[in-house]
Amino acid sequence: KDDTKTSSNSDYREKVQWAAASYLSMTPTTQIMLLTDNNEKNTGENNSAIIAYRLGNQRIPLDDNNDTTRIANGVQAALQELKQSKGGRISLPLTHPAVQALVLNDDDNYSTTKTRSVILQRISENTCWMVTSDQLLATYTSGDLKWLGRLAEYIAAT
Repeated sequence: KDDTKTSSNSDYREKVQWAAASYLSMTPTTQIMLLTDNNEKNTGENNSAIIAYRLGNQRIPLDDNNDTTRIANGVQAALQELKQSKGGRISLPLTHPAVQALVLNDDDNYSTTKTRSVILQRISENTCWMVTSDQLLATYTSGDLKWLGRLAEYIAAT
């Protein structure tokens, strides 16, 4: 057993939990997710794209059929969108495939879930924060958005 690796994973998990809880409690955020795709070879398999961590009061819509595939497709859609971003932070429309797969249920409408804004923040090429809120994007201050970027750098350095 490699105790160094176990300790490192524990440190990473603690930092993710602290960062997510801090951001959730001090901004208009209602849910924060850490999305990751561990498929380093880009073989097209999507069983490695997962929600590695989630905190907040919104549920992940679940369907008895193909949940793993739906979630993986959502994570990959989010990461693909971020690859096209120069700055590493973008707002997604509620109609985006990542939002549909990870936040909204096909049977819900926007008023039922109360999700009004979704932000992606790059942590690394294969990892990002997905932040949702029941308020409009304008309720986030520039400091809130800069802090999200700083928290991403904090996690990336781990």
